[in-house]
Amino acid sequence: LGAVVYPFYAHAHGPARAALAAEAFDDFGDSLHGATATGMALEIIALRVQWNTLRWAGELARSPLLVIGASKAEGGQNRKLADAVAAAGGKVTAIIVTMDHAFQDHRIALAGQVVDWLRKHPGPIS
Repeated sequence: LGAVVYPFYAHAHGPARAALAAEAFDDFGDSLHGATATGMALEIIALRVQWNTLRWAGELARSPLLVIGASKAEGGQNRKLADAVAAAGGKVTAIIVTMDHAFQDHRIALAGQVVDWLRKHPGPIS
């Protein structure tokens, strides 16, 4: 997430950064008590190195990995993670679907793909 969001906020300041944050995180509702859009953006910037999932590729390569992404919501970043884990010797299945991050159009089909993947990878995952 940090690798995706950081470039947008790193160069914006003050009201411009607040406006970008409000737009990017406008769907919080009341589900995250005390969270604000600006606070989330600042946390992402502060922790961008630690939250860069590409840095975890070696560790993720230890177990089979299913990566699911939405092409209309930074699915390219999911693809980069899948490629990095595969390059580190991991067994990766990547599903990048053409939709937004809520997967509203294909939830049942996507659930079927997850179940199929789980059936192919039975047992505990280390």
